[in-house]
Amino acid sequence: MCINAASLSGLQVNSNKNEVLRLSTSIIPIRERQGWLRDVICREYANVEVTSPSNSVLSQDLLIFPWDKLRLSTIQSSGISLKRLPKEPHLISQDAYFAVILLSGDYLLEQDVEKFF
Repeated sequence: MCINAASLSGLQVNSNKNEVLRLSTSIIPIRERQGWLRDVICREYANVEVTSPSNSVLSQDLLIFPWDKLRLSTIQSSGISLKRLPKEPHLISQDAYFAVILLSGDYLLEQDVEKFF
């Protein structure tokens, strides 16, 4: 079970690496969500810049499931743009395959000059 160790910061701490990690912007003040989400994504996935359309409220719910030596994530999100920073990944654990199963909405992945829909 995830324990909400710091409810004001919205960070949830896993007491056991074999349990689901739940993270959500829902308890984060709107003006702090972009920075909080960037911190979460940088810690759990890779160092990125996060931007959100100015006409929408940023929201994201993440569930990270351990699976053998892998981690599977489900993400429900408002529209965002992620840009991986130069010289990334800086940790071997961040050098990963990325697969998306889009259930609704639009998705575009660009790497170097190639675009993937």
